[in-house]
Amino acid sequence: MTTTDDKELIARIQAGDTAAYRETMKRYGTPIFTLIRRIVGSREDAEELTQDVFLKAFDRIGRYRGESSFSTWLYRIAYNCAVSKYRKRKREMPFADETAQERIPDTNAPWQGEDASGKREALLSALETALSRLPTEEAMIVSLFYTARKSVEELADITGYSASNIKVKLHRIRRKLGTLIENIQTTEL
Repeated sequence: MTTTDDKELIARIQAGDTAAYRETMKRYGTPIFTLIRRIVGSREDAEELTQDVFLKAFDRIGRYRGESSFSTWLYRIAYNCAVSKYRKRKREMPFADETAQERIPDTNAPWQGEDASGKREALLSALETALSRLPTEEAMIVSLFYTARKSVEELADITGYSASNIKVKLHRIRRKLGTLIENIQTTEL
């Protein structure tokens, strides 16, 4: 999919072409849904939020100026929808020892190195659990970076933070994930 394809679709949508609307939903629906589901956990909530994202996007399609890619613009709407919906339900970090994250260097993150198959599966399970325990905004940022493969600059566009702030947030989130994984693995032993 190219920017030209997106520009053509946007122009067709603005002209009232419902087939272009369906094509855009077909193109971006699954990635948006997958991202939101990863954050909110519930399939039903993710479906509702995905619909909200597309309704808002098409309601505001006339405001899209092309300063960023269409997918970045759409992810920004998804990010804002998910964060605002779940800001009311702020999840607290289950840290018994908040200083533990300061003791974990980035280079020794528990998911690095060679693992046996069973150990790798346990680690992936711990990572999924840790991701589910992150506050919504942090989970969105890390998921957009690693799952949707958005660059730091695109994340800055999506979230409204500066690129340097995104780098700091990603660093802190990785450390927090390391601590969470360590705590999860310790409690499972």
